[in-house]
Amino acid sequence: MTKTPQSLPWTVRLAYGVGDFYGGSSVTVISLLYLFFLTNVVGLQPILAGTVMLLGRIADGTIDPFLGALTDRTRTRWGRRSPYFLWMALPVAVVYILLWTPLHLESQSGLFIWCSLTYVLSVITFSAVMTPYAALAPELTPNYDERTALVNTRMAFSIFGGLFGAVVPKMIINAFKADPGQGYMVMSIILGVVFTAIWLLMFFVMKGREQVFEHSDSSGVWESMGSVFKNRSFLALMGIYVFSFLTNDVLSANFIYFLTFYLAKDGLFTAVMGALLVSAALSLPIYTWLSRRFGKRTTYFIGAGYWIVVLASLFLLQPSTPTALILVIAVFLGLGMGISYAIPWAMLPEVVDVDEAVTGQRQEGIYAGIMTFLRQVSSSLAVFSIGAALQFSGYNADLTVQPPAAVNAIRLVTTLIPIFLIALGLLSAWQFPITRENFALIRNYLDKRHRVEHLSAAEKSRLSEVIVTVHGAKMEF
Repeated sequence: MTKTPQSLPWTVRLAYGVGDFYGGSSVTVISLLYLFFLTNVVGLQPILAGTVMLLGRIADGTIDPFLGALTDRTRTRWGRRSPYFLWMALPVAVVYILLWTPLHLESQSGLFIWCSLTYVLSVITFSAVMTPYAALAPELTPNYDERTALVNTRMAFSIFGGLFGAVVPKMIINAFKADPGQGYMVMSIILGVVFTAIWLLMFFVMKGREQVFEHSDSSGVWESMGSVFKNRSFLALMGIYVFSFLTNDVLSANFIYFLTFYLAKDGLFTAVMGALLVSAALSLPIYTWLSRRFGKRTTYFIGAGYWIVVLASLFLLQPSTPTALILVIAVFLGLGMGISYAIPWAMLPEVVDVDEAVTGQRQEGIYAGIMTFLRQVSSSLAVFSIGAALQFSGYNADLTVQPPAAVNAIRLVTTLIPIFLIALGLLSAWQFPITRENFALIRNYLDKRHRVEHLSAAEKSRLSEVIVTVHGAKMEF
């Protein structure tokens, strides 16, 4: 076992956060530009372009939980998670470059096959680093508030990566207006080098820092996954996470169409996305403070409720709306969006601890694998849905002014759909049962078990009640 202090050095917290610069930037670039790249540069029909992403994510979804289970069972002198950062540092860059390499084929089926293959490879390499990375947080510290601070440092870098992904790649691409395909390739090479450097840094900083209490790996992968889906807290967390990030993905993928074809202000894209993401990053300290004061579940209610109110204000936007007002609404929208970064991943470490209390296993990898899979599926569903809406509403990439039906579809996807999704996130949060108080009981039990100490009869009775509430299982001592 490698021990770490409950209060992490700021250098470790900072280094950990850097890892999700890759997650935030790579996901943002794909969410904002990949559908547009497929339809307007590669030349795929919108429905096929959306299908590329959906099929890729579904294929990857069969791998993520098993990859998580593999990292749970990995044993090296560097730890369980860190070796993957070293092994995958170069493949991440190579596959990312292939993803943005446009082939000039006449056949729609040929283009579809090439794009599908490269996209499948990209999501697999993404998961191969992000799954062990996500599993690190519970292993770096057992402290409730320290975990929130650690995850929010990660999310700050994720948002900063998102801002980078929203601004810099488009600037690079725009420098090659005569040949957009070449612009996308140059962009991918630059980002690929950055991504490789990030994962090499992660390996050298994080190796040997995992706090792992050894348990038997007697259960198989299928049995382990079955136990995960029996965890009542995790089922609620899946709803919170999926609906929160599905909202983000819908907004991100559709905003370029919303600004270009509804508001007729395509030149505002960089400024609007910058305002939105910067304000999301600035909201994280606020949500961290609220979480320390009121707990994570209540904080989610506050942030998501506010987010719905701001989303409703998008109905007020018209092509005649002043630019300054659009930017102000983008700032307020970003403050609401911050809740999706601040809370769901911060809830996962406690869910994993609940699982350990019941099963006796540390299964961070499986949980992180499922969360990573859900993240990718939500992104693909968002883009597929937008592609389908564009296809069936009469969107034509060759037109600078779209048909009224297409414009109405774009507006609907940017307003009503996100409000509906966040409402579902709030419903899921209502079902989330872990509070600071019952987590303290679970943490006390785990700490005593690690020290081979026994609980009193009163502690056992109270713990049994809590486990039924947060997990659904009956505790046996």
